[in-house]
Amino acid sequence: MSIPRSLFFLLLFLAALAATAAGDAATWLEREHDFGMIDEANGKVACTMRLVNTTDSMLSIIEVRPSCGCTAVRYPRQPIAPADTAALILVFNPHGRPGTFAKSVVVRLSQPPMRSSLIVRGTVRAAEGTLAGRYPALAGPLRLSNSLAPMGEVQKGRTASAIISGYNTSTDTLSLSADSLPAGIAVQFAPQLLPPGEECHIVLSLDSSKHYGLQQGVLELPIAVVATPLHPTPLSTMCRARVTVVANIRNSLSSTFSAF
Repeated sequence: MSIPRSLFFLLLFLAALAATAAGDAATWLEREHDFGMIDEANGKVACTMRLVNTTDSMLSIIEVRPSCGCTAVRYPRQPIAPADTAALILVFNPHGRPGTFAKSVVVRLSQPPMRSSLIVRGTVRAAEGTLAGRYPALAGPLRLSNSLAPMGEVQKGRTASAIISGYNTSTDTLSLSADSLPAGIAVQFAPQLLPPGEECHIVLSLDSSKHYGLQQGVLELPIAVVATPLHPTPLSTMCRARVTVVANIRNSLSSTFSAF
């Protein structure tokens, strides 16, 4: 249901009075914008946020500072007359940025509020080129940054960890879990429920003290990362990805020279 035009201007007038009473010279009609799901392949997206001068003197935008180079702002350089509205156009470039985003823009004015923060947010659905470069390991709708989890040199009896990334290419949320875990291996997912178009981190931990038979040498332990759609269909079912934990186990100096 749309708001009558007369009621809209009455609400705007009341907001202006409240801002003036609080000592503010400007009223923002928008402070946040959610783009929702956008496609990286479609390029830049833009939104408009409006600023009303609620004083009886000129108001100027002194500085606009985005938090990231992926966000640009077009804004009027000339002063804003009393009761006039200025439009700021915020442009977000999704290239190479799959997953969720929330970017801020700090605006400095010549009168209170001296600093205001504007927010744009959304989720980027990655283009095929980005997926191939960042997530080359295929596992159905779940793509992984690596099928190996290298932990480097691990002193016997110590723990080590590695992190790989995952990306949900489907239109359904994936429930992530691990299967066929060898002794001494633990896996955590952040998040465990991965929405469409979003990234996750998979943290794999190794407790080398659990491998009593291996004094030193290369340890290779395969595990299965399981992705299960919350709403499975004949074309969208559970899939499994093989990830291998690799570590070079070394004896500690204390055990090497224990005879002394």
